[in-house]
Amino acid sequence: MGTHLPEPLPLFWRLKPVSSANAGVETLNDGRKKFWIKHDVLKNVTPRMLAWWFGHLEGDVEIQGRRFPRYRVWHPLDHVYARYVRRAPDGSVGPGAQLALCEYLGRNPR
Repeated sequence: MGTHLPEPLPLFWRLKPVSSANAGVETLNDGRKKFWIKHDVLKNVTPRMLAWWFGHLEGDVEIQGRRFPRYRVWHPLDHVYARYVRRAPDGSVGPGAQLALCEYLGRNPR
């Protein structure tokens, strides 16, 4: 992978432990790999909030007077970037859109 692993963002909150999530890989009938992760419940987060979040992964967010890439804030240690490869026919990000994500799980560049 040719993408540089950036320095971790400063942490303004405590991250949930790795043990709070389950992850796996499945091989689909056509041979593609499906990577999945099931996180612990996020209290006070509604489905509408999650829909907004996934429709707005690009761009920055301000925290304590500093601007940070929104996707990196989601996981300040492992996430590098998110970009929309294909948007829905109406230009929005929702069903039919395609995301490209770059992550270094466990900050492992391999």
